Amino acid sequence: MEIVELRSRDEYRTVLPVMHELRPGLEEDAYLGLLDEMCRQGYRLFALRDGASIVSLAGGIVLTNLYYGRHFWLNDLVTVASARSRGYASTLLAWLEKHARVEGCGSVAFTSRVERAGAHHFYEEHMGYARPGYVFRKVLPSRDDSEQSEGQDERPYSRHADADVRRLHRNQGTPAPSCTQPDTRGEDAVTLVRP
Repeated sequence: MEIVELRSRDEYRTVLPVMHELRPGLEEDAYLGLLDEMCRQGYRLFALRDGASIVSLAGGIVLTNLYYGRHFWLNDLVTVASARSRGYASTLLAWLEKHARVEGCGSVAFTSRVERAGAHHFYEEHMGYARPGYVFRKVLPSRDDSEQSEGQDERPYSRHADADVRRLHRNQGTPAPSCTQPDTRGEDAVTLVRP
């Protein structure tokens, strides 16, 4: 067994059938497009390979917030159905915990769909995770094009989040995008301007 980081579109494309077991409705173009954007934000995708087969995937990002501090947010964790209950997910999750510690994180956090009771039992009883609360989500309606200014995508971000992006790029040795300008709507708001 080995755990490898996937870094190219070809590698992402190769593991799409595994990711489909977790995200069955995801079309290839949308998957690759989302991964492009996620990776620019710091997302990393890891695969556990047993022999020639990739049997488990885990992907996430190092984040900092007020309630978890610096932590690894696990977006995706999946093992192919034919390889479940063989210790692959626990091996990959334990490896991610070590990776998170190396990255200076104090915890690993994630969400899990309500109906996945078996997975919840695994996380709590076998991996030592606690269920501290609930996640709430509201799908927002599409914005009308007439609301947008020409050439601008107006999304408020805090200046602190912008500083986190600069720090992430500095730590990775990549140039940070200069994509914000002050917004007069509020002291802590800035506007993202796409070139």
